[in-house]
Amino acid sequence: MRNFYKDIVFFFIIFSLLLGDIILFSSLINEFFVHSETIIAGIIGFVGAILGGAITYLGVRLQLSHRDKEVFLSTATVRLDTLSLLDDKYSSFNGSAIVYSSYKQYMDAEHRILQTDRLIGEVIETIQQDRKVLMEVMGYSEFKEIINIKDSLYGMITNFGVQIPLTQDKS
Repeated sequence: MRNFYKDIVFFFIIFSLLLGDIILFSSLINEFFVHSETIIAGIIGFVGAILGGAITYLGVRLQLSHRDKEVFLSTATVRLDTLSLLDDKYSSFNGSAIVYSSYKQYMDAEHRILQTDRLIGEVIETIQQDRKVLMEVMGYSEFKEIINIKDSLYGMITNFGVQIPLTQDKS
């Protein structure tokens, strides 16, 4: 809304300058030309065209701003619901990782490594399955960050020599 007022002030200043110019030029025209009615009518038409263009510009700007708000509001509910479901899904992986790390004194190292590798494999597989949904609800930079995390997790698994039957999908 603040830009709207700036635009109004900007157009008011422009209009005032043009009006001052018109008054100055009309007095000069009256001095130099005898039949000044047609020239004054032309100037009035010119000012009317400028005002019409300014009003049209403001109307189009308001319409585009309103349309952007409508599109955002119509998609915001669906996006927030989808992001909430994804958050619940990926939070469960975080809970499992916390359980594995807090019970390390009760598990032998080999069993903990196998459980952790299985969990990482599930995370990678879930990211691959949810790829289309992630692309729809996230921006490009956030989606790219998730793909980078998936690739680094895949690299961790392959560096430890554990074979998980996944297809490496470079995005």
